[in-house]
Amino acid sequence: MKNIKQLQNVIEYFLLKTLVFFFRLLPDRLALFLLKGLAFFASDILRIRRKVVKDNLIKAFPEKNNREIEKIIHKHYYNLTLTAYESFIQKRKETHPYTLEGWELIEDALEHKRGVLVISGHFGNWELAGQYLAQKGVKLNVIIKRLRNPYVNDYINAPRQKAGINIIYKSKNMKPVFRALMRNEIVVMLVDQDAGKEGVRLPFLGREASIITGYARIALKMDTPLVLGIFLRERPGYFHFSFEKLVLPAKSRNASKNYLRIVNLMNKGLEEYIKLYPEQWFWVHRRWKGSRKATPVETIEES
Repeated sequence: MKNIKQLQNVIEYFLLKTLVFFFRLLPDRLALFLLKGLAFFASDILRIRRKVVKDNLIKAFPEKNNREIEKIIHKHYYNLTLTAYESFIQKRKETHPYTLEGWELIEDALEHKRGVLVISGHFGNWELAGQYLAQKGVKLNVIIKRLRNPYVNDYINAPRQKAGINIIYKSKNMKPVFRALMRNEIVVMLVDQDAGKEGVRLPFLGREASIITGYARIALKMDTPLVLGIFLRERPGYFHFSFEKLVLPAKSRNASKNYLRIVNLMNKGLEEYIKLYPEQWFWVHRRWKGSRKATPVETIEES
């Protein structure tokens, strides 16, 4: 069994490298044209997680008709292929053109000397977001989940580390996060996915979901400011980086009420962007599957 898994890992890595090599041989315009075809093939022919995507969209946007939903679906799959192309395939540029809004919030947060928690989600090209943030000359740490395939994991992490990003793998050991914040560094957390039994049951896009809340507890424990950060694609190769909602943890006797205030604020910020740019969010994820496993919010409020 171990040898079979090893062989599977090697084959997956070889196929990935081959695909990257092929696309890097092509001019950008031809590659982008083929990507549109690849997005359609994945969505309408192979129908990769299409049922999940459509079900999520229908329930998140009950006011939209089928034609509008289908339009978002096709744009969504194209966004995913663009993200992969821009991040790992496109001939490396010094930087893609992008506009920056709200950077002063990061600077203000760093003045507190308690680090900064940048809270974000899987928007636009979230892969390039960290690399661009690192180019601002700040010490950057990103919390990610280790991939099953170690070869693919290392391959995907290579450009992140080359950009100067420190990788912190998700685990119950939070010491690396605490140390980074104590060094007044930035820690980025993507908090828009299902938290299962580890989360708190709160509404998200009109449905009960298991919400990640650990970042709010960290902020309160370390007295660390939080900033919502979103990296959107304006068009292929052009981006807009926006920072908003600087939150300073308030001292309060009711700690549970305070951390839920932080979570709700960040949650609503993410929802606003999803509603404005639905095609740029990660709909292939089963976002609401763990709601029943999550801790009811009433339990937190009563404690």
